[in-house]
Amino acid sequence: MLQQPAAKLGWSATIKEQREQIADLLEESPSLRALPAREQTKVYSSAITKAVGDTGLPEAGFPAECPFTPQQILAEGFSAGGLIPDGYGRSVWR
Repeated sequence: MLQQPAAKLGWSATIKEQREQIADLLEESPSLRALPAREQTKVYSSAITKAVGDTGLPEAGFPAECPFTPQQILAEGFSAGGLIPDGYGRSVWR
């Protein structure tokens, strides 16, 4: 049980670092600015496949399309928070 907070901190640090790296790349190469929106569908699909495998939750419980914009996802401090699949093809805030 004591490992959960440490794991959460590790995930938070990783997400923060990745957002910073993406922001740096987009600043250095403005031609890449459209990339997050273009890649979101493919990346989201892969993330759902991984989440289903990692959690055992049914795929139908996740939204068919990412419920967040690339701008939201890349925003500093953004978190999906309590968005939890409900098992009926919808996600609800808990």
